Amino acid sequence: MPQMPKYNLQTLLDIREREKGEAENAFADAQKILLREQKRKEEMEQELEKMVLRREEKRKEYAEKQMRGEMSTQAVISGNHYIDRLKEEEVNQQEVIASQQRVVEDKERGVERAREAMIKATQDLKALQKHKEKWEKEVKKELAAKEENELDDLSQAAFMRTHS
Repeated sequence: MPQMPKYNLQTLLDIREREKGEAENAFADAQKILLREQKRKEEMEQELEKMVLRREEKRKEYAEKQMRGEMSTQAVISGNHYIDRLKEEEVNQQEVIASQQRVVEDKERGVERAREAMIKATQDLKALQKHKEKWEKEVKKELAAKEENELDDLSQAAFMRTHS
C-alpha cells in the first residue's frame, strides 16, 4: 500500500495541543491561587472571631471587677478605652476582610476566565482532531482505491500475457 501523506495541518494541530495544555495549566494555577486567597480570608475571619471573644471576655472581666468594687474610677475609664480600642481593631479587621473578599471575587473571575479559555482550547483541538480523522479516512479510502486499481491493472496484464 502506498505511504500515507503528511497531514497539512499537523503544525496547527501541534500548536492546538500545546495551547490546550497551557490552558489546563493556567486553570489549575488560577484554582490554586483562588484557594490560597480563600484560605487567607478564612484565617482573617477566624482572627476577627478571636478578637470579638477577647473583647467580650475583657468586658465581662471588667464588669465583674466593677461589681465587686475592685476597680477604681480611673481603672474603669482605662478599661472602657481599652474595650473601645479593641472594637476599633475589629472594625479594621472587618475592612481587611472586605478587601480580601474583593480579592477572592477577582480570583474567582480569573478562574472562570481560565476555565472558558481551557474549554475553548479543548474544543479547538477536538475540531482539528476530528478534521484529521476525516482526512485520514478519506486518504485511506483513496489509497485503497488506487491500490485496487493497480491490482486490477496487474491482474489484467497478467491475464493478457497468459492468454495471448
